[in-house]
Amino acid sequence: MSDGYTYEELHIVEWLKTRKTSPMTGADFKYQGTKMKKNLLVKKLLSAGSDEQKVKALCTCPLTNSLFKVPVLFYGDELTYEKHALENYLRPFVGNSVLKARSPCTGEVCDDLTFVENYTIKGLLETARDKAKKGRAASVEWNDDMWSSLRDLGSPRNNS
Repeated sequence: MSDGYTYEELHIVEWLKTRKTSPMTGADFKYQGTKMKKNLLVKKLLSAGSDEQKVKALCTCPLTNSLFKVPVLFYGDELTYEKHALENYLRPFVGNSVLKARSPCTGEVCDDLTFVENYTIKGLLETARDKAKKGRAASVEWNDDMWSSLRDLGSPRNNS
């Protein structure tokens, strides 16, 4: 969805049948069928389960090799990138009718150069970082406790 949040497809389709606002922000939402994109990173994080190396790799921008600070969902390939890195990557293609933009990761041609902040991933990372900081100094770096917290957030829970 173009508000940067991730929704179950069935639920958001039902929501949009009767409303034209974002369920998270309440702001007007101009839905166009071509704008509903999958948040592939969320799906990958959930399937990574307790594999901390996979979780770390998934939370790293493929362009900068750094942890996400401002993750954005790129509609061109449905992948998540660090905002400033994607902006720099796309700069030569914006407004250029000769050059065709390609996905930084897949190499596929991208017709849609739109991107929105990936609030779902940003929220997961902020929650994990806050969880790791509890009881510690405010300057705690990302560490194994933070990764454990993130892994726990992404793991399916057994509510029996």
